[in-house]
Amino acid sequence: MKSWFKQMIDAVVHGQLVHGHLKPSNILFVAKDHLKLCTRGMKPEQGSGDVNNEATLYMSPEQRPVLPYTSNSDVFSLGLILVELCLVMTPTVRSEIFENYRSGLQCELIQDARTVFSPIEKYF
Repeated sequence: MKSWFKQMIDAVVHGQLVHGHLKPSNILFVAKDHLKLCTRGMKPEQGSGDVNNEATLYMSPEQRPVLPYTSNSDVFSLGLILVELCLVMTPTVRSEIFENYRSGLQCELIQDARTVFSPIEKYF
């Protein structure tokens, strides 16, 4: 997973295009270890916030109030996607955690490491 995310970060930072609405369904495997970003309507660097985006869940903070954004906005969105891949969350918890990140709040994703596996362990 580390090499996949390095590919995505490299693509948005060095590609000189702002995707503007990254979401998991816009990341495709085109070969065993090669990913590609896809979408319609990619914008040049320093794009305006007027992108019609249905995937607001993964938007960076500056995209929500429709401010200008850069490739850093896409890096933020990729970070949210990485969090979603690494943690098991309900949609409600995911929305809360993502909103906290957008607001600059620290998120305690695992409150007590001793209880993380206890619900699963009772089945084994």
